[in-house]
Amino acid sequence: MIESGRARSEPASGSRFDLIETPVAIALLDGTILETNRAFRTWTGSDAGELGTVLGIALPTVLAALTAGKPQVIKAVTKTERGRTMPVEYQLRRGIHDRDEVIVVEGRDLSRVHEKEAMLHAFAKTIEVNNRQLTHQHAEIEQLLAEVNGAYAAVKRLLDAADQGFATLDRRAMLLASRSAAFDRWFGTPPVGAPFADCLRRLNADVAAMFELFWAQLDLELLPLEILLEMLPAQLRAGHRWFRIAYKPALDPAGALLNLLVVISDVTDEIERERAEAQQTELANLLARYASDRAGFIQFVSEADTLVATITAPAVEPLELLRATHTLKGNCGLFGAQVIAARCHELEDHVAELGDDASVATRRTLGEDWRALRRRVGAFL
Repeated sequence: MIESGRARSEPASGSRFDLIETPVAIALLDGTILETNRAFRTWTGSDAGELGTVLGIALPTVLAALTAGKPQVIKAVTKTERGRTMPVEYQLRRGIHDRDEVIVVEGRDLSRVHEKEAMLHAFAKTIEVNNRQLTHQHAEIEQLLAEVNGAYAAVKRLLDAADQGFATLDRRAMLLASRSAAFDRWFGTPPVGAPFADCLRRLNADVAAMFELFWAQLDLELLPLEILLEMLPAQLRAGHRWFRIAYKPALDPAGALLNLLVVISDVTDEIERERAEAQQTELANLLARYASDRAGFIQFVSEADTLVATITAPAVEPLELLRATHTLKGNCGLFGAQVIAARCHELEDHVAELGDDASVATRRTLGEDWRALRRRVGAFL
């Protein structure tokens, strides 16, 4: 323990605090320095003397504040051993040392603090600049969205004005938002993301099954996209209405499918007109055969009745269905019944592509067409 008298007259230059890297000094209340460590001596350039002189402070004022319980902080500038200027601060507080009331001084290097403050300031400025940029970009995006929404509304008005069904599909054949009022009118306002095949299934299950079958080939990439699109169903019958389906792909720069525009047109009047013309030609051909071979014509009609009954039977075997359809197609071709022959050919395609279970609607249509023809020629039998 250092005696007070010796400490007052001969401050120790070799301090027990020298192992502490932070500058430390102890002084009596009258300012006499009792003890310092190496860091303090390096910062102040002094190891003895009066504390107020060493730190450049008015000690009575500082002491009064300390007595009132207010720690004091003194800002200063010092030089390192390498001569670099360094901002520092000294924190002063009252304490007890060897039973004497003393002033304890601790120094702190502010250069790191200033560096961090500068970094925080720079970071804050960067955030401020980024916020301004984000605000500007947000305003630009809002403007673009407004323009896009306006353009979308204009396109939708144009689509709704057209008497066609327009719909856009993604690569999975799911409905996107853009579509026309006619499409919703025909397909019952399906939600965004609904499979397009489900829309088709509302009107014709066979066409829906055919669409799913060929769309599934898209991921296999065994055929070019153009060929696959040509294989998709191009016509749809729903009751007495007929629709034509067209597909217009949108491709990315690599040629891959992005989305697909489906254009559906109600061609009932056109189909009915073509059917009426075909039926007139068909009837004329049959009457000509009746005039030249009455017995053969009667036999043809009788055999056709039997074949149609087989084709439209609910539990017909697949092989029997194909045999009856092929025979009826051949007979109708010989006698000029081209409409019925075309129906037979369509049925054969459906059975080959989708199986006999998917041909129910086509078989029903064939039966209706035959019965209609039978009524027209019935007066001659």
